[in-house]
Amino acid sequence: MQRVTAMGLLVLGIWFLYGMTQMGSFGQLELVEWFASPMNSVLLTLTILTLAWHSSLGIQMVLEDYVNGKILKTLSLVLSQFAHVLVALAAIFSILKIAFGAPA
Repeated sequence: MQRVTAMGLLVLGIWFLYGMTQMGSFGQLELVEWFASPMNSVLLTLTILTLAWHSSLGIQMVLEDYVNGKILKTLSLVLSQFAHVLVALAAIFSILKIAFGAPA
């Protein structure tokens, strides 16, 4: 699954870099306008979800391999999952806030 998410991130990363290179400047208004575009909002949300999943899988492998003790390993895995979900939700909330034009 980590290889699948890596391939997805490769494609989404190329899209993101292309989009960034098409901007004349990186002013706040131009960035907000780009983020507010429906296609860009959806693809950026997909990028965030894929990145969080990919990162979660990688961290999980490291924790399973290098953390000793059943309780500590379980606690580390749960906290890692919680942190990944929290960061992904915060990023998606920010994207939705910009996409639907909510004031800052």
